[in-house]
Amino acid sequence: MESEWNHITTEKEKESIKRYLEAELCYMPSNNFYSHPHNLTIRNLAVSIIAKHWRGVEIDAFVPYLAMNYFDTLVSHYEEKPYSEIDQVPLVATACLNIAAKIRKFSDDFYLKDFDPDAIKEVELRIRNNLEGLTKPVTPFCFLDHFYPPFQRIGGFKRRCINEIIVQAKGEDDFIEYKPSDIAFHSFVAASCIAKLMMGLSSAKIPVCGIMDY
Repeated sequence: MESEWNHITTEKEKESIKRYLEAELCYMPSNNFYSHPHNLTIRNLAVSIIAKHWRGVEIDAFVPYLAMNYFDTLVSHYEEKPYSEIDQVPLVATACLNIAAKIRKFSDDFYLKDFDPDAIKEVELRIRNNLEGLTKPVTPFCFLDHFYPPFQRIGGFKRRCINEIIVQAKGEDDFIEYKPSDIAFHSFVAASCIAKLMMGLSSAKIPVCGIMDY
């Protein structure tokens, strides 16, 4: 079970975590953007479209998370572009998912059945030009190995299960303003609560205070 997790021990690894913490705010939606009902509506539509395509193929949980990260960045930071028009959301969300799949080196043609390939490619190019250096963002997945050790004594967690909690949180309105590091930490808290409940123990006994040291 432990082999799924890498222990952060070297100075280089610790410096990487520090850089992630310093940069993570740059990869979040702009402040209060989703407090507007219209913006929240288009986000929920994007979530449903990306989830539909993701469940139809065998790809890891990082891909849909990355796709929603792109979508959030685009619609909240590039309001002058047509990304937030309701009729454009299916095309834009699918293009974001396609870009994310390519980043993870998955086949890039299994989302094209619903759209003209040229239209997808045109939107992808426009998205890449706008995102520039943001196609490899800081995400909760960057922090998982950092936060795992304190939770190790509670029970061995499969990385896939933690990943799925993170992806589910990405689709929930309540977690939009949470930093990636917060999502990573609380995914372990959630998994710990589930594990404790399955063992018939109270989740109140999980010693989360003092664990979050960064």
